[in-house]
Amino acid sequence: MLDEDRSLLDVVTQLSAVRAALGGVANIVVGAHVEERINKMLASDDAREQRALVSELVGLFEKRHRDA
Repeated sequence: MLDEDRSLLDVVTQLSAVRAALGGVANIVVGAHVEERINKMLASDDAREQRALVSELVGLFEKRHRDA
C-alpha cells in the first residue's frame, strides 16, 4: 500500500483490521487451550498439578491482558 502511495488512513485502517483478525484467532486458540487445561485439572487428583494448571491459566490471562 505504501508503494502504491495509498493514504496513511487506508494503511492504518488495514493494519487495524489485521490486528483485529489476529486477536480473534488468538482468542480461539486461547479458548481451546483453556478448555483443555481445565478438563485436565478437573480430572486430576493431584493438588500440586491442579495448582500448577491454575497458575498457568492465570499467567495466560495476564499475558493476554497485557498484549490487548
